Amino acid sequence: MSTLPTRSQPMKGILFMVGWAFVVTVQDAAIKWVAPHYPPGEIIFLRALITLLTLLPFVARAGGLQALRTRRIGTHAIRAALFMVSMVFFILSVRVMPLVDAVTLTFTGPLFVTALAVPMLAENVGWRRWMAVTAGFIGVVVMLRPTEAALNVAVVLPVASAFACAIRDVLTRKMTFTETSVAIVFHSNLGVCILGLATIPFGWTMPTPEHVGLLVFTGSILALSEYLIVQAFRFGEVSVVMPFKYSSVVWAVVLGYWMWADVPDAYTAVGAAFVIGSGLYVLHREALRKGLRDSR
Repeated sequence: MSTLPTRSQPMKGILFMVGWAFVVTVQDAAIKWVAPHYPPGEIIFLRALITLLTLLPFVARAGGLQALRTRRIGTHAIRAALFMVSMVFFILSVRVMPLVDAVTLTFTGPLFVTALAVPMLAENVGWRRWMAVTAGFIGVVVMLRPTEAALNVAVVLPVASAFACAIRDVLTRKMTFTETSVAIVFHSNLGVCILGLATIPFGWTMPTPEHVGLLVFTGSILALSEYLIVQAFRFGEVSVVMPFKYSSVVWAVVLGYWMWADVPDAYTAVGAAFVIGSGLYVLHREALRKGLRDSR
């Protein structure tokens, strides 16, 4: 978890992003269950605290405090603040608008990331990558079919969440060139924990035993999801791996069928085809680019 691996391995980055999409889908299901019962800051604080405790064995294995040394503490703080802002906006959005609308609108994130990759990372984002990201977003909209409520003023909340998350993702890619994965995950969650703790005077509800179990679960897998997305950006350019963020919707369909026997309808099938097709197109393009490089 502490190494700084070789760059330009897009297939690895894609696999990490698909793994992240699966883990975060499971995590979101648990969070959406407890969100109506507790203040956003409390949920964020408890998740981050549990995540830090989960990370301790990995920190020890990576070399202890030595693995956490950094010269970019300010950047870690910014990443933590962006994560905090993103979570607060998302939790607020699911309280004031239908869940399907909030989830759909947060998937504007890959569009923001692709746009930000040009000025912040100097990536060459051609029309093919834009087409893949846009096709994936269209697929998500078709699958989730947002209601008319998505057109009201509350749309600002999930879109703001997506934008904050997009800046965090681009910042993560920049940090992977100098920071270890364990340092990025640990320092960011430490910052989130402190920020979440600061909100306690504004509201605190004692968790029930059932919800404690869910919060422990989400905090534990949050550590895994954070590691997976850091690794995804470590190995692949953001404009390459971002279309695979949409696979979380496909995972939701698969889990729904497996756990509750929910049979996908025609809209879901068409939307999934867009999402999967955009991902396969990116894989195809990266295979062609690798072939061209290897032939030189």
